[in-house]
Amino acid sequence: MESSDRGSSFALDAFSLCGDVALVTGGGTGIGFAIASAFVSTGARVVISGRSESVLRDAASSRRPSASYVLHNVTPEQRRSETTDDKSRQVYDTHVTGALSMSRAVLPKMIERGSGNILFIASMASLFGIPQVIAGRQRA
Repeated sequence: MESSDRGSSFALDAFSLCGDVALVTGGGTGIGFAIASAFVSTGARVVISGRSESVLRDAASSRRPSASYVLHNVTPEQRRSETTDDKSRQVYDTHVTGALSMSRAVLPKMIERGSGNILFIASMASLFGIPQVIAGRQRA
């Protein structure tokens, strides 16, 4: 084996996720699908979740046998004029408290294994205000 081949092999091994499991919310389309696909290509088993079963089924099928899906919709449709303080708190609880709760749920196993990572990716709306946009699914 030439030295350049050994270097390539080492680089690939360094990014191997064989034996790991990744949960990707919103993994049926867009950035989530690309992230799920990248995890599969590095050897991880992947579970994707999202709102549309047909989209999730198609996405998981395209990455079989390493991908499966769970239907999970946490964004109720509502009119902007119906957004109350209670509904805003529900959105916060879904996006912030839900992420923290999920982290607490998986953390003991990650500590037990001695490895693991949690990566959160958020909407640009979490960084600055965007007209007509609040967290949650909206209709006019």
